[in-house]
Amino acid sequence: MGISDPEVNDALSRRWRLQLGVAAGIMLVSAVVGLLLAIAYGESPVVPIFLLLGGLAALCAMGAVPLGVTPGDRPAMKASALWIVLAVLLFFGAPLLLGQLGWA
Repeated sequence: MGISDPEVNDALSRRWRLQLGVAAGIMLVSAVVGLLLAIAYGESPVVPIFLLLGGLAALCAMGAVPLGVTPGDRPAMKASALWIVLAVLLFFGAPLLLGQLGWA
C-alpha cells in the first residue's frame, strides 16, 4: 500500500479537503463576526473585508484540491497551494500591513 494506491490517494484528498474546509470555515466565521462588529461600532470595515477575502481564497483552495496525489495532479496541487498562499496573505498579511500604515 503506497502513495500510488487509489485508496491512499482518496484518503489524502479527503483529509486535505476536510482540513481546508475547517480552516476556511473558521476564517469566514471570524471575518463575518469582525465585519458585523465593525458595522455595529461604526468602525472601518476594511480589515474585515480582507479577512473575508482570505476566507474565500481558502474556499477556492479547497475547491482546487485534486482528487489524487499522482504526478498528473501536480498542476492542481500547485493551484491549491497558490490559493492557500493568497488566503494567508489576505487574512494575516493585509490586516497587519493596514495596521502598520494606519489605515485600519
